[in-house]
Amino acid sequence: MFLFIITEDPNILENLKQGSDVNQEKYGRYFDYICKLCPQRTQKHIYSDQLKSRLRKKFRIDDLTVKAIIAYFVNKNALIVAFDDSVSINLLSNTTRKKIHDLIEEYPGVYSNIFIKFLGLGSRQVLWHISFLLEFNIIEYLSFGKIKAYGLIEIDKKLIMIGYVILKDSLRELLKCLLDHPNGSYLGEISELLGKPKNSTLYTLNKLKQLKILILSQDNKKKYSVDRKYIQIMNQTLERHKKKFP
Repeated sequence: MFLFIITEDPNILENLKQGSDVNQEKYGRYFDYICKLCPQRTQKHIYSDQLKSRLRKKFRIDDLTVKAIIAYFVNKNALIVAFDDSVSINLLSNTTRKKIHDLIEEYPGVYSNIFIKFLGLGSRQVLWHISFLLEFNIIEYLSFGKIKAYGLIEIDKKLIMIGYVILKDSLRELLKCLLDHPNGSYLGEISELLGKPKNSTLYTLNKLKQLKILILSQDNKKKYSVDRKYIQIMNQTLERHKKKFP
């Protein structure tokens, strides 16, 4: 996918106004709308797919017309075609959005309640900035029921999953108990160590089981343990999280 950078060259902008009255009216309103799509950024830009979609919806025009409009502005150098990774830098010029991005980068697996609690943001504010980071492919997410846990784009999905488990209080508490007993424990033992009823302990164990974190072995009864391939990374992640999420 490529993006268009909107020119700020005054000579080019002035040339757009030249021509027949029909062209001034026809193309002027399109360009005004494109500029409104990209407010207050250091370098005004928009992705090609997003621009085409917005023009179609706003003016109720077909793909051929959209392409003709874009081609007109490209030929006039009003829109500059770019393959540009610096878009992430521009997006992060917003202080709040950068805080959200940096928390996701440092602690993959964070979700809405974490932003609200540790950054002091409102839920709508969080969703607004998250939508920008998702739209421009800066971050991605994994769904855990109704909860979306975030990580930077192309990160190992296991790190998002592990981070989410460690950030959820009930899952982290059970996980730490299991990590303290690497050879495995029975339901009754785990329940007793946590001081919780067996039914609620079993419910949480099943959640971890669904995420394929646990190994379930059986002799006379079920014995639960953390899959050994996750033990090191989980202990490291727990240690790192203590700095911010004690």
